[in-house]
Amino acid sequence: MKKIVTLLVALMFTLSSVNAGMILVPASNEPVKKEATTPADVLSKMDPKAFLALTPAKIQEMTGKKMSLKQKLGLKLVQRDIKRQLKQGKEVNMGEMAKKAAGGIDILWFLLGLVLGLIGVIIALITKKGKDDNRVKSSLIGWLVWIAIVVIAYVL
Repeated sequence: MKKIVTLLVALMFTLSSVNAGMILVPASNEPVKKEATTPADVLSKMDPKAFLALTPAKIQEMTGKKMSLKQKLGLKLVQRDIKRQLKQGKEVNMGEMAKKAAGGIDILWFLLGLVLGLIGVIIALITKKGKDDNRVKSSLIGWLVWIAIVVIAYVL
């Protein structure tokens, strides 16, 4: 019995050391796929004037990902901000603007501003978590839509 246990232990060590010394090489010859890039990565590397000429379709070609409606609206808002900065002669930080474009409009805060009006904007101001947080902007847009609906309903 002692010989069988010793033989099994020796066999186990031999097999485990053989596996440790093996080198596995992948057998496929497929080309390595490029890493998926986000729209913010692509936009941060661009010239401001080239950024102004972009459309959502061109960004989809560059990144390989379709932009959501929220991202498209954010892109147009950032393009407007960059155009204003260029007209004023200010320096444009494309990395910061790309992050802003990726943020877009937060639907939850937009709806809060739309339903609650000014109270929704105040809640967004109280709960704001930092400089890059776009909840106040989204709730303000919702409140402005609410005001436009009220004015149109009053006029008609």
